[in-house]
Amino acid sequence: MRLIIVDAFLERERQIQSGTVGAQLDVFEQYRVPRVDYCILSHRWTGNEVTYEEMRKLTKVDSRDEIRSRAGYQKVLRSCEQAKRDDFKLLWVDTCCIDLLNGPETSDAINSMFQWYQKSKRCYAYLHDISVFPARRDETFARFNGWPEWFSRGWTLQELVAPRDLQFFNKDWVGIGDKQSLAPKLAEITKVPLCILRDGLSSYRPSVAQVISWAADRNTTRAEDRAYSLLGLLGVSMPTLYGEEKGAFLRLQLEIMRTSNDQSIFAWKDSTTCDARWSSGVLADDPSCFRDCHDVIKMEPKEFCKGLLLLWESDAKEPAMASQEDDGIPAFTVTSGAIRIRLPLLPYYGCPSGLPGGIGMSYSGATGPLQLFPQYRQLCLAYREERPREVTFKIDDRTVPYYGFTRRDVFPDVDEVSFAGNSFTVSNTSPLAIVRYTNSAIDVSFAIAFGCCFCQDWVHVICDEQATDVEKVHRVVWNAGAEYARVMAEVRFGERGRPHYVKHEPLPRTMWTVRVFCGGLEESSDRRVTVDVVPLPGGYWKTLGWEPVYVSDIEDSVDMPCPMKKTSWIGDRFDSHTLLVDSIPKVFDLAHALQEVELGDYGITTSNDNGIGYFERRGNIFDDLKLLAHELGIDLNDPGLMPVVQAVHSVQEGGADTISKDVTTKLIKHEGDRWAIAGLTLRQPRSLSLPNTQPILMLLKQLSARNRNHSLVTTVVQCSACYPTDDFKQRINSAMLQYPKFSHNSTTSDLFNVSVNLHTITPLYCASNPWIWCRCELDNEVVNEYRRIREQFSITQDHPLQYGEEPREPGLQLFKRMFGVEHLTSVVGDITFFEQLATSLSTGKELGTTRSKGNMPSGSRKPCVKKLVMTLLRAMKGVTQAFQMRQSPTVVEMMYKTRPIAATLGAEFLVDISATFLGTREAFEDVDSEDGPERNSCETDKTNIQLLVNEVTALQLQYLKSKDDDERLVLEQDIIGTILLACRYGISLEVRQRILEIIDGVLGHEATDISMPLPEREERVNCLRSIGDIFEDANS
Repeated sequence: MRLIIVDAFLERERQIQSGTVGAQLDVFEQYRVPRVDYCILSHRWTGNEVTYEEMRKLTKVDSRDEIRSRAGYQKVLRSCEQAKRDDFKLLWVDTCCIDLLNGPETSDAINSMFQWYQKSKRCYAYLHDISVFPARRDETFARFNGWPEWFSRGWTLQELVAPRDLQFFNKDWVGIGDKQSLAPKLAEITKVPLCILRDGLSSYRPSVAQVISWAADRNTTRAEDRAYSLLGLLGVSMPTLYGEEKGAFLRLQLEIMRTSNDQSIFAWKDSTTCDARWSSGVLADDPSCFRDCHDVIKMEPKEFCKGLLLLWESDAKEPAMASQEDDGIPAFTVTSGAIRIRLPLLPYYGCPSGLPGGIGMSYSGATGPLQLFPQYRQLCLAYREERPREVTFKIDDRTVPYYGFTRRDVFPDVDEVSFAGNSFTVSNTSPLAIVRYTNSAIDVSFAIAFGCCFCQDWVHVICDEQATDVEKVHRVVWNAGAEYARVMAEVRFGERGRPHYVKHEPLPRTMWTVRVFCGGLEESSDRRVTVDVVPLPGGYWKTLGWEPVYVSDIEDSVDMPCPMKKTSWIGDRFDSHTLLVDSIPKVFDLAHALQEVELGDYGITTSNDNGIGYFERRGNIFDDLKLLAHELGIDLNDPGLMPVVQAVHSVQEGGADTISKDVTTKLIKHEGDRWAIAGLTLRQPRSLSLPNTQPILMLLKQLSARNRNHSLVTTVVQCSACYPTDDFKQRINSAMLQYPKFSHNSTTSDLFNVSVNLHTITPLYCASNPWIWCRCELDNEVVNEYRRIREQFSITQDHPLQYGEEPREPGLQLFKRMFGVEHLTSVVGDITFFEQLATSLSTGKELGTTRSKGNMPSGSRKPCVKKLVMTLLRAMKGVTQAFQMRQSPTVVEMMYKTRPIAATLGAEFLVDISATFLGTREAFEDVDSEDGPERNSCETDKTNIQLLVNEVTALQLQYLKSKDDDERLVLEQDIIGTILLACRYGISLEVRQRILEIIDGVLGHEATDISMPLPEREERVNCLRSIGDIFEDANS
């Protein structure tokens, strides 16, 4: 430890001022352990401090006057003068008592600094920007959270806590108070507990999370110093490595775990979202993640075990965990990349991993526990990613506006997520982004989440009610990111090269589905994501997961209007020809004999009598454009409609005749690394391709309904003439196939003469299926389910029996299972919609349900939600205490009963329950009205249900009459969609009526089965809205 000799320093300064500088005075003295008392300076570093070398050689340098004029030198001088007045012989100042050019010395000083401040007799805290100690926040210090800058620096935290005697001085070196007298105000400013400020760390040992929380809002010039400034406060030592940036804080946490068993180190939360972060392991990236941990305390083993049982409401008795108490709270074992620890676990509702663990600290616990026995398990917790990861998502959502959707929000702000044009990057530090799309005309929204978790990029589609609030989506998706990454990783498992994936997610209350197509090179960090909205009747009842599309099936080039799926040919086809188009190999198909193929042709693939596949033209998009231009608002002279012209060369070097400009194609057949067979010789060829422009894309979108699964000619090769090579002629003769006529078997000399009178022919083309024309593939399970639904509904309508069993009962049971009626009944009471539906269909009477005003639902089953209402009402004592009931047995029971519903189509009704309770104030206004808005709404819903049932009957008749397979498939999807929509409306109506009956009973009068008077109506409203929050949580 190097200290300034106060008398020597002041003497040297006197000599310099008087001009009588004699022999070099040594102003420093080195001590291993200081023999006398010393004082120490705490201050805010500025840009003009004085270094050790400058201070040591001051009298020998020509620039000593410049050095002495610096604020940093004056700071040391005034400190020495104050120390002299206080009778101190030695002074330590970090700027000049540490040789910063000496790495080992700097590292040793950083590790020892807390002890040096702690052992000092007095510390001078110099606040350079104030005259009096502030009594309240001041806008002058807005950059520093309203307080002087000294309170915003990372290093000054230990300088506040460590010394017992801390004196504050203003900018003029006038005393303005000490730590003892200012302790209450210092505690308010710094969040450091009052007892620690007055008695030091030895009086009360705070948890690791608490200590780090004090530094959450403090800053340092170097990122590494955010960690190094906490070494002494946390009682650990480690080498300093400037250049590792945030890696220093990770090393600090690992060192803490090697020397301490304080599990509060896991109590951090992300500083932006206040939700547990999942992107970089179980350790925090920065002290700011501990901002809300000022009240986290370490628990003793016995207290931990008892508190854990109470928190989880387990039936397990204390002796069941006694074996763990002997060993105390489990210790850590730190390995390279992971932390091994044994923790009590139990299944947890809503957690993707399924098991939450208990750790030894007191903090607000997770909600939604299940009453099961805790199980001790050995866990391996990753604390770092294998490699840093940044993923760039390139979004193509140009067809989304076709159905009225627009991109509304990107969250977080573009400042937090690197967003440029239609591309943005997620990384370890910004691992999640949400893009929301809205159709304001029908009030429907959906959101696409993009993330990166544990080196796995992922995409997720949100089409439920939550999609209307992008910040809420962000909060929900944040906690589920690890699960989405796991799902994507499972889909990609074993795939190599250029995997692509497609997913369909239904839009509620519409006949549309959001289709997301995602792909890119596995080893690349770029992903192209195509977002589209497509009609898919019936698709909303069966959500398909991510499906892989293999590299051989997909063409995903930025030069194409949209991703293309390679055409599947019927029959044999071995006459594909390869050319270089702008130096890139491209495979072309040979046009059938006498066939004329033009750019933009669309049709189907079929085969001739010889079993040879060929393209059968059905139309041309540019011909259709002439009829649709006005509707689409496209100018026929728009340059965006012009084809892209590209140069064509042979794949074999030197394959082009420089005189005649002939180019020879090569057939797809290899012998070693050589092209074995020559194909066609083309005169003056050029390639024409569809442009990647908005007019072309919107034209394809317009034609998507009519041209589903059709192939489109995206590229053609035009030339003035072409003829087969000798190799190709032999191939033709051996196969005896029908090939195009090449200028009627013209000779070579004849072909050369053609150049005098040029005409254009198109022998080669590429045909692909645009993704926006691709129909959603239904697997066998879905197809069979569709058939069962349609047939059972037909039986219910008294169509001829196809089975030797009771005609209506199997159908009713099928629909009840699909919608989870059995589980729903245990929550809201008996659901009679399907019985009413069967009666209505057989008798011809209209559907209808009644709501008896002011009566609680009466049935054989006691609804769980009614029991929940009564329990919460009894718990009210002047004010609603619903939020304190979240872990009551009644709430746990309700979650048990709602959980199975989530696996059925009945999951949507949890939203209805939540929304009805949350709208209690509107229901309150409706209680005394016979014809209120809710009743009118119910009548409207009943009318809609009857119209849907009638529509199903009409569609069934069309289906039976149709002979076209494609038309029958579309009709079947329409039938299924309409059936399920009618059931959805009917059950939803009945569920809402049940809940409204409960609300009427609570708000309209004092229910007879409540033994004590009800609270005031306003408090009842609050109670019911709290139940809505509980159901909303359960649904999430």
